[in-house]
Amino acid sequence: MLTPAQQQRSKEVGEYLERRKKLQKERRNAAIATRAFHKENFDTEKQTWRTNEARRQWNSLCEEYDLIIEQLGDVQERLSGSPEDVLKTIQEHDDRQEPGPFSGDTRTVIGSADSHIDTGVRFQLADGREVRGLTHQHRLSDLMVDREKRRNISLGRCFRSIVMGLVGELNDYERRELSMTSGPDGSFTAGTTLSNMIVDFARAASVCMRAGALTLPMDTSEMTIARISTDVAGSWREENTNVAISNPMFDRVLLKPKVLALRIPMSHEIMDDARNLMQVMENAVSQSLGAGLDAAILAGAGAEAAPLGIINTTGVNTVTSVGTPANYDDFSGAVGDVFEANYPGDPEQLAWILRPTDAGTLDVLKDSQNQPLQPSPWVQALRRFYTTGLTSGYSIIGDFSQVVVGLRTSGVRIRVIDAGTNSDGNNLADNLQRQLIAYLRADVAVLRPSWMTVLSGITSS
Repeated sequence: MLTPAQQQRSKEVGEYLERRKKLQKERRNAAIATRAFHKENFDTEKQTWRTNEARRQWNSLCEEYDLIIEQLGDVQERLSGSPEDVLKTIQEHDDRQEPGPFSGDTRTVIGSADSHIDTGVRFQLADGREVRGLTHQHRLSDLMVDREKRRNISLGRCFRSIVMGLVGELNDYERRELSMTSGPDGSFTAGTTLSNMIVDFARAASVCMRAGALTLPMDTSEMTIARISTDVAGSWREENTNVAISNPMFDRVLLKPKVLALRIPMSHEIMDDARNLMQVMENAVSQSLGAGLDAAILAGAGAEAAPLGIINTTGVNTVTSVGTPANYDDFSGAVGDVFEANYPGDPEQLAWILRPTDAGTLDVLKDSQNQPLQPSPWVQALRRFYTTGLTSGYSIIGDFSQVVVGLRTSGVRIRVIDAGTNSDGNNLADNLQRQLIAYLRADVAVLRPSWMTVLSGITSS
């Protein structure tokens, strides 16, 4: 028999349960609408939105979904404080609920189990935790459910305030994201939200990310993932005979983030006069960090200070001594090498990264009728990406979804120095200059090296 107080609480709980049921329905409808919008408006081949308006609508849909999640969290928090007998009523109510359209869905999604964004890739760690891989169109900041915080933090404003010593101009959200360290260097440690935003800016500027490389968020200093180096082979058998043993080869890859740092000099005049300083700093940081990520993913030496890139990874296919291309034969052969390694996809899913100078050489090739030389069907189907960050003489064709970039999602450091010398050897103080230093930590792994082909010895005409 419930006491009057418990009866009143039970009534309140009933109202909250109805509110939760309504929000869960809204969440399911929002998830369906968001996924349908993504399917219709996102170009999976180019890994980008078809229009800027589509990108804005997507962000709006995400914000609406995040608001529903916040409201659900508030209702759940109120329900969690119920007395034991009322909690039993809640459990009975939950047990009667029919499974929603996503119940039992094993596809990978970002963030919590309620998230609406499907990445299609998950990594199971040795300690049992599951980490979700993010593709180019997904943002680390999408993991946040606090849409108000995300909307009120400006990366450019944070940089400008730090460089100019005007931290008082930051809003409450930004000040909480930047905590002054106890060290004498005057550096800042970015909070999780700001760190994720900085990493997202770098990812957005990365050619390899657009080509399909996955981001693996890391909240530890090391992470071990498995990869297969030899495929499993099936065999036919007669009745009552032994099944042949297939010995796939597995090995472990240790992701141990290395430091990617940048240094940007600025004069006091620029800081005082430039009205677009915030945007310029955002662009400078994102382009510099994005180019640094690309250089490591493509050609990192793998020493203690740098990740091991595709070119230096054991097991990739190679086409050497290409010379100055007169046709597309070597590049078609590179695609063939990937298919020979049991690649299950289509050429359209592969990416081709090359230097702009080499792309220019291919662009002016002529056939016997002095008409532009047409690539072979395989080469024609490839998604092309260009970067000067690729080592001269190299080109890479492959499935970039097999490239994993482990990124620490917290602890991005930002420093401002006004002592010492600049890149020209001149004294910063004498030249009325300051330098912004920022760094993040990342590592690279290639899960299926045989699905990548490295062409080398390419020369330009």
